Amino acid sequence: MAAALLFCLFQSCDKASDQSQEPQQPAAEAELVIPQPYFEGYYYGDYYGVGTGNIGFALVDLENDEVAYFELIFEAAPDINPDKVSLPSGTYRLNDSYQPGTCDIDCCYFMSDPEDFSSMVYFKEGTVTVNAVAGGSKVTVDAVLADGTALKKEYSGPVRTNNNTESGLYSNLEKNVSVTGLTQASMAKVGDMVGDEVTESWILSIGDRHYDLTTDWGVGYSIILYLNLEYGLEEVPAGKYDVFVDARTVYELEPGTLMTGCKVGGNLYGCWYMCPAVTDVAALVDGSVEIARNGEEYTISGTLLDGYDNKVSFAYKGDVKLMEISYDEYGNRRPERSSKVR
Repeated sequence: MAAALLFCLFQSCDKASDQSQEPQQPAAEAELVIPQPYFEGYYYGDYYGVGTGNIGFALVDLENDEVAYFELIFEAAPDINPDKVSLPSGTYRLNDSYQPGTCDIDCCYFMSDPEDFSSMVYFKEGTVTVNAVAGGSKVTVDAVLADGTALKKEYSGPVRTNNNTESGLYSNLEKNVSVTGLTQASMAKVGDMVGDEVTESWILSIGDRHYDLTTDWGVGYSIILYLNLEYGLEEVPAGKYDVFVDARTVYELEPGTLMTGCKVGGNLYGCWYMCPAVTDVAALVDGSVEIARNGEEYTISGTLLDGYDNKVSFAYKGDVKLMEISYDEYGNRRPERSSKVR
């Protein structure tokens, strides 16, 4: 529950690989372990316009359903790649100086119930310490909330961030990925995105057991595919899809194509691979997907590429639930889907 609200929480302050390498195939499928808490971070670039780098990150405790959020300021190199930013090591003091080596205290808070904004408490003082360890970094929070409550949190693991700037290729992958453990899928019609009555776009979501098909989000493994299909279809048909189009640069969408992953105004569109539990995120811009169907059973597999030519391979076999996307009175897409149709 806490995780699905992180996008809203992060807005509270307004704010090259070897192509020949084959996807890694594990000898046996291992259960994904969700860290408690787990780390979710976003790189905002030079948010304050003073030549620094700014990272908003949360430590999300799913067991206790609570979130601690921080905005960290560090010295960023002029040529920093916004796709490849991790938490820099150091001790960051919570204050309002906006200087490197600090966290903006006005934007740091703790929520004991992420679904109840009245549970939000800001910090009075404290530090966030980041130390490099095997497999990533150890993040230690030692702070005092505004109500006088002491708060201590620790996390060890990868601390790669999600690029939330207006530039980059929007992938933090460092190697090829073979996505395993996919157990459920859904399809939902988005509609005629260009208004020409030639194509309609569909979302095909595939996730592991941690994925919520209603909210289209999960802390585990997921593949999101945006397909442009013939106008008037009632389901996603079987076939091979290997042509990608960038909806930001074309005025027409051809049936039988995939939409490249992109960000517009901080929102995600197109094809993506994600696994927040291990801090993986990648916009997918090329490759191929094959969909086969035998009655109600689908077989969906593909090998896709991010902008750095890292391969993301996946396979799923099972039912695909047909769902609806609901809209508000102004025509805006609601954050949650309606009840299942099939």
